[in-house]
Amino acid sequence: MRKPQFPSEQVGCHPHCQERAGVHRIPPERCPSSWWNQHEAILVTADRLRASNSRPLVTVLLPVRNAEAWIDDTISSLKTQSLTDFEVLVVDDKGEDRSIEILRRSGLRNLRIIQGRGQGLAQALALGVLESRASIIARQDADDLSFPERLAVQYEFLSINPDYVACGSAAIEIDEFGRRIGRIEVPLSNAAIRLRMTFLNPFVHSSIMMRKDAVLAVGNYRSPSSSAFPEDFDLWARLSSCGKMMNFPDSLVAYRRTPDGLTSRKQREIGRGAGLVAVANVERALGRPLTDREMTVITTFHWRDRALRPTDAALLLWLMLHVRRRYPLRAAGAWGSPVWLQPIKSVLPPRHRGQP
Repeated sequence: MRKPQFPSEQVGCHPHCQERAGVHRIPPERCPSSWWNQHEAILVTADRLRASNSRPLVTVLLPVRNAEAWIDDTISSLKTQSLTDFEVLVVDDKGEDRSIEILRRSGLRNLRIIQGRGQGLAQALALGVLESRASIIARQDADDLSFPERLAVQYEFLSINPDYVACGSAAIEIDEFGRRIGRIEVPLSNAAIRLRMTFLNPFVHSSIMMRKDAVLAVGNYRSPSSSAFPEDFDLWARLSSCGKMMNFPDSLVAYRRTPDGLTSRKQREIGRGAGLVAVANVERALGRPLTDREMTVITTFHWRDRALRPTDAALLLWLMLHVRRRYPLRAAGAWGSPVWLQPIKSVLPPRHRGQP
């Protein structure tokens, strides 16, 4: 079995790390070009990338609903991809603005637009997976950006590592004006991802590339209703049963945070769903059903609408420690972010807590 190839942390100078309108900026110490230089096989020529049949190598799955403020930037980021053999599958989820009109006039190659049912993000994504022509699917949100080497890096990784069903990456955070405001760190290895996934989402959804057959094998995206739901967290928990997963430490995407974004507007509903997913994950990891109090603590932690009592925060930390013992990981890289601080932060009133 081929070992996974991970990016190097050496300093690189690939062109996509240069400043571009204040958005496409990756710190030199995080530049993927060092990985590029060490693994020249990844610099695949256009002839090699083109499939012998009409099916593209990758389907970029792009659900769109009322995204006209950002869609131009998203289109531009897809036009600059070094991997050219991909289709962009847009699911029009019955928006009310000019997003689809802008897409039709964009000149984007291999663009397909299908009509969604207007029943929420999960249903739009499930339809997109079914309609995708490629065996590899890359997620893209209509307000996020993909850096030029994103598709090529991830496609090559999945091509040479058939035992991996999905890969993601860290992300640069940008605001509604495209200004950098932070960075999202993620767990890197398969074991670290599985550990973090017991309590929290281990991936930036817009950074994911995954195998279509694996997604369908576990039941595709799903949601109990048209209300906001953590359909990605739910899918990763099921997808982990099909194979390995990993994250690149390099920021291959830019994740946009806006006051009107779905995550901000529907935080309470998404938190309730995430709590239910986390309960099932923790029970699976511990090999036993949780008590009523343990379930209440985990779901309350995800709701973020009220502070945990100190005794409940202590119970949450105790559960995390017991789950942690089942994974032979070094403490420094176990969670991929300061997850250990979350039980302590959860004692604070919700308005004072940081993002998990």
